[in-house]
Amino acid sequence: CPSWPQVLCPAPGCYPLAATPRATERVLHVANFPGKVGQLYLDTVASEYRMVYWPGKARRTVVEMACFVAREVRPTLVFIQVQGPGVVEPCDIEALRAVCDPSCVIVNWDGDQHYEPRSPERRWFVALGAVCDASLVVNTEHPDVYAELGVRHPGFFEIAADPEIFRPVA
Repeated sequence: CPSWPQVLCPAPGCYPLAATPRATERVLHVANFPGKVGQLYLDTVASEYRMVYWPGKARRTVVEMACFVAREVRPTLVFIQVQGPGVVEPCDIEALRAVCDPSCVIVNWDGDQHYEPRSPERRWFVALGAVCDASLVVNTEHPDVYAELGVRHPGFFEIAADPEIFRPVA
């Protein structure tokens, strides 16, 4: 569904409604932790779930592995969990898209709290976000700024909170 990424960006202070995935979703997860099958529960929403993990691997190796798996699975969702530059580059997205299902949605999630959107350390995220279908961050204030910078469908997605960064209001 081409409008699917729109549900990822909640109204300020709200979380998005859960979307019901199709029974035939095929997920390719470019993950940052090896062996955690079902990480983020992506395996529970898919008829097919495959993972490629990137730590310690050269960029070309990660992209080649992802494209190899995508050719076999023809994913309808590619969830890229990249937390820094040099793992997946904007030019890699089109190569990946070419071997996915034609209706595939490619989403990048940075998975952690990071620098402010306009900082030089986030240029890689903005560049990748310009070619992905959606890009998710853990700060509810950042999606609007990322949209101004050219990121397509920026949204908020958090599965945990670091008590050193996020503290309850007294």
